Amino acid sequence: MLFAAVMGVRETKRIAKAKLKGTTPYEQDSLLRQFDEDQPETGTEKPQKF
Repeated sequence: MLFAAVMGVRETKRIAKAKLKGTTPYEQDSLLRQFDEDQPETGTEKPQKF
């Protein structure tokens, strides 16, 4: 039950964030997936420090 509530909140935030950008969450997912496919990892990237 708690898990379902947490997932519902996450989905709501995702939808709100996509609305701000003028897209749907599903378009955002496909754009990210497309970006990943366009930018294959070569293994030579330096790890980023946060």
